[in-house]
Amino acid sequence: MNDTTIDHTEELRRQIITINKVDMSSPGKWIKAGWNDIKTTPLASLSYGALFAVIGMLLVYAYSSSSHLVFAITTGFLLLGPFLAVGLYAISRNSQDLARCETKMSFLLGIKAGCGNPDCIAMYALMLGIITVAWVRLSAILAALFFNSALLTSHDMSVMELLYSENSVGFLTLYIVTGAVIAFFVFSISAISIPMIMDKEMDCITTSITSFKAVMKNKMAMFYWAGLIVAFTGIGMLTLGVGLIVTMPLIGHATWHAYRDLITTEQAA
Repeated sequence: MNDTTIDHTEELRRQIITINKVDMSSPGKWIKAGWNDIKTTPLASLSYGALFAVIGMLLVYAYSSSSHLVFAITTGFLLLGPFLAVGLYAISRNSQDLARCETKMSFLLGIKAGCGNPDCIAMYALMLGIITVAWVRLSAILAALFFNSALLTSHDMSVMELLYSENSVGFLTLYIVTGAVIAFFVFSISAISIPMIMDKEMDCITTSITSFKAVMKNKMAMFYWAGLIVAFTGIGMLTLGVGLIVTMPLIGHATWHAYRDLITTEQAA
């Protein structure tokens, strides 16, 4: 069922964007389609996954001495996920192109193919980067409300010691609630934004509004989809980052199929 439309003017052409209604089975279908994309282009997809895993582990290692920042850096890195996965969207798009189905997408070709409309993609990356930096700083402020600043900066305080400290319950409660609000906002405006920017060469404002409307129109299905993203990311992290080699490209490819299901565009007469 399609009923929500947004008009988008781009120079001399006008596109009509239709936001589709999806059901609760759709996220499972997106995951299945994403897995098929990995099987079609395993080298390119898993190369991305390895890059995610290495960067994530390096960030955690680099900030391991600041235990309160490990959580912020980890979640902040994931906030940038929609931008970092741009090459995966390109791989999924081209794997659906029958004229090019015999061409195996490489890692570098995926990055190049994902660089369509670079100005808007760069603008979106800047926006996500600002939100990520703000979240890291906010995390430090939240930690300072519950813990002694000298203790936080001590190289002897591990993540586990922070978690088991007497103020950990209050800190984690406020941290999770605040993080959930920020994560919901970022997810709402970026669920399909970058695939749309790359595919239709639309501006950041139009794609962000469209993404938000798509999430609001499909609240339950998108809540389920967000839960799957958290679950697969958690699996990757619990395996010390090794699982991210598979789970991150799986989420990236599935996001492309989510975009294709949620949005239909046509040229206005």
